[in-house]
Amino acid sequence: MRRFTRTDEELEQWIKMEHYRLHCAERWPDSDYKEAVLAAIRSTLNTLEAASLAPVEQPRCMVCASLRAPALVTRPRRDHAVGGVRGISLQKAAAAPRNIAGFAWIVIAFNVAVAIEGAFVRATGSGAGCGNHWPLCNGQVVIGTPSMATVIEFVHRSMTGIDAAMVLGLLAWTFRAFPKRHAARLGAVLSTIFMFSEALIGATLVKFGLVVHNASPARAAVLSLHLVNTLTFLACLTLTAWWAGGHARIRMKRCAWTIVAAFTLLAISGTLAALADTLYPVHSLAAGFVQDLSPDATFAVKLRAVHPIIAAAVSLWLISYAISRAPAAQRLAHVVVATVVAQLLVGVVNLLLLAPIGMQLVHLLLANLLWIALVVLCGTADGPSGIPVAGSKKHSSSHALYVVGTNSAV
Repeated sequence: MRRFTRTDEELEQWIKMEHYRLHCAERWPDSDYKEAVLAAIRSTLNTLEAASLAPVEQPRCMVCASLRAPALVTRPRRDHAVGGVRGISLQKAAAAPRNIAGFAWIVIAFNVAVAIEGAFVRATGSGAGCGNHWPLCNGQVVIGTPSMATVIEFVHRSMTGIDAAMVLGLLAWTFRAFPKRHAARLGAVLSTIFMFSEALIGATLVKFGLVVHNASPARAAVLSLHLVNTLTFLACLTLTAWWAGGHARIRMKRCAWTIVAAFTLLAISGTLAALADTLYPVHSLAAGFVQDLSPDATFAVKLRAVHPIIAAAVSLWLISYAISRAPAAQRLAHVVVATVVAQLLVGVVNLLLLAPIGMQLVHLLLANLLWIALVVLCGTADGPSGIPVAGSKKHSSSHALYVVGTNSAV
């Protein structure tokens, strides 16, 4: 029999790390080097699988242990990852990252739906549909014979509750499937934090009456903060799905941060312009320009006239950035360019039709899709995905961890 120095938890973490390495290596282009790496990883996994089945020596008593007596009993090593005393299922463990990534993208899609529903609440003036109560609706858990505004607001709150459960489930699943210090764990934790801050900002809007026909600067400020938090929340979820899919965590360059900041400012101007459309509707395009250029116009109304100019400038910048990133991520670059063009066309139609609610929601949907694609594009490494760059600190530490584990475990 063989005596193991590693604990069950350490063996479990190592097995998860090897499955993640296998998942990343399978995404490489076909080559002899890829086959050699895959063979080495599979060999290590087979050894670990045998180790999970091997009996562990355990002394019958402390006296025997102190005297190093040969009287020993054996016990099977439990497989914590799968939950039994059988061997570790390689196919099941290897599929875990893909399943988590798929679930994360489902959570992202649901959050986009929640954001669109929130915009529908604002556009229809249903923010006070549940009164000055949160999270209850008019002080009740179940509504009786509500008005349409109450139904719209109640549906939005119900969706946010479902979203909270999904994000918490993603957090638990990520910590279950990935080893310590994995990037997906960081993304899931940040997503959970910004989910709670999102709910807190939404409660602030309701409790302080910054809804319906409130045109105060405070509402514009809190809405802007709400938007920034929503974008950050969505970015964290996107990165969680991206990292769970086997892609590497890298440092974003300064130009990428500049692009993200420019998009955020554009989104804030769009949110305030949409608020102006809700509070100060117009019946013709000419009347809208007169209202926007009036000296007595509010900041949101004035920003409504400037928003198309900001959108055109930032869109050209986004297209230029996407083209520059095409060698590293051609498909993502094409998605960003196509979404920017579609967003510009929808923006023009939205302006000509005097911002009907349906076009506003389509405009917001494309903005969210563009943001997701932009986050992924900015977070894409210049090399193959999921592969630490040779010579980097990440490569050195990963390689050292792998070598030490190989030489010291089973």
